[in-house]
Amino acid sequence: MAAAAAPQAGIIEFDAADYPRHTVDFALEAEPCSKNGIKDVLFSSELRWQGAKRKSSSGRIRLLRQWTKHIGDIEAAARYGEERSFVEGGNVYWAVAPEGLIPYLEMDLRPGDKLIIYFVFVGCEGGRPLFAIEEYAEPEHYDAIDEQDVVI
Repeated sequence: MAAAAAPQAGIIEFDAADYPRHTVDFALEAEPCSKNGIKDVLFSSELRWQGAKRKSSSGRIRLLRQWTKHIGDIEAAARYGEERSFVEGGNVYWAVAPEGLIPYLEMDLRPGDKLIIYFVFVGCEGGRPLFAIEEYAEPEHYDAIDEQDVVI
């Protein structure tokens, strides 16, 4: 698991048990992006890191600000900005990561590496989901034969 900062007053410590394991597709079926707004749903998923990066659009940054206000930590929005890509079932998804976690992701992972990502399904903007990476870990098992999700 990646290094985590010491808990601060008012900050809830990370607990993997709070993030039920299922696919990103399942999360999108359970909470479709039929309208814009905050969802604030925790889940984890085993997938493959792609690692491409892009800046978040102004609409996605606005949604991040709404979400961080919703959770009572408005200053947290400034710690997000860049998105990273990952692959599940041949689909490419993007997620914002806090700036303190990005160096660990880039140091620990190569494109195609399997990992477990602990997400917040922040919500939807423009009919598209916005996920935030809270934490990550190596899977308990690694099936080297299962390579259908590798996209390079």
